[in-house]
Amino acid sequence: MEPIGAEDLFAIIDELREYVSVHTPVFDDSGLIIDARLHTWNCAYARVRMRPVVLGQLMMEEYHDPLDAMGYVNRAWNEGSVQQVFEYTPETRDIYQPDRAFVFLNVLWKRVGDFVVEVGTDFSELRGMELDLENQRLAVIEASRARTMAQQREQIARDLHDSTVQQLFAACLFIESMVKTLDTDTTDTAKHVVSLLAGVIEEIRREVLDLRSVTPSVIEVELRDALRPIVDATGVLCTVVVEGAGECDPEIRSSMRAVVREAVSNAVRHGEAQSVLVTVTLDENRAELMIADDGTGFDTDATFSVGILDIRARAEKLRGEAEFFSTTRGTTIKWRVPLR
Repeated sequence: MEPIGAEDLFAIIDELREYVSVHTPVFDDSGLIIDARLHTWNCAYARVRMRPVVLGQLMMEEYHDPLDAMGYVNRAWNEGSVQQVFEYTPETRDIYQPDRAFVFLNVLWKRVGDFVVEVGTDFSELRGMELDLENQRLAVIEASRARTMAQQREQIARDLHDSTVQQLFAACLFIESMVKTLDTDTTDTAKHVVSLLAGVIEEIRREVLDLRSVTPSVIEVELRDALRPIVDATGVLCTVVVEGAGECDPEIRSSMRAVVREAVSNAVRHGEAQSVLVTVTLDENRAELMIADDGTGFDTDATFSVGILDIRARAEKLRGEAEFFSTTRGTTIKWRVPLR
């Protein structure tokens, strides 16, 4: 087998995805490397640089951080090889021209004979995945925190209403029952105490309403979490509104999440919807979920998809019902179940 010729070797290097450049060290009179002159490069290297690449360019004149680069050249020359992790962003477009929001490179500097070879491997896609995962992790943490806060506030509101208010109300009734047995001065004092307690009860009730109005309910937080992957992937505008003070048990909330995911996913994939409104109405006896989109709609009589069947089955399992209304201007799904 014949060895690869220099021309063929350079052709192979030119096709590499990694950028490759070969530098000739420039020494001073004392033998120290003070610069490096470009000797050879491939197409990938030329695409990275903002200014035209020409033979003999000096590293100290062309590199974004020449002293840092020269440090790697010296280490490669003396130690044989060294690794560099290098990240550049749109802020460095005067020197480099990344074709993405950021570029993350692993650079190998290696001495080969009388040259120092620079090989940059693009890990931008992997780095982007790492950043996406980190953002998702932070989003999950924030959603969990919001859900926990909503549950805690709901519990505080419930305790205030069911326990504290009831006890104060009982105290008012007790004092009022004693009024007939008291003298005039004591009666006036007792009535004043009852009036103060009534004011406290009213203030607590207002605080309970404030707690429930300023904090997203548990079901609202859960539905937003369920829709987040679809919103992030498609850009569809999803609005979630929760009305009423009723409470859903975990099984109903789980079914609601599944129904909303299925309905919104279908609206985007099949109906090309740009926006979806999800409304949850809760009262003491019933939970109603309404999902309205602005997509192209479908024939409700002719379509029996797995998604529609699943939405109906989830309602029927909870002794409820599901209705579908669709035109060429959008689809509305009404899903109702009794509260236990």
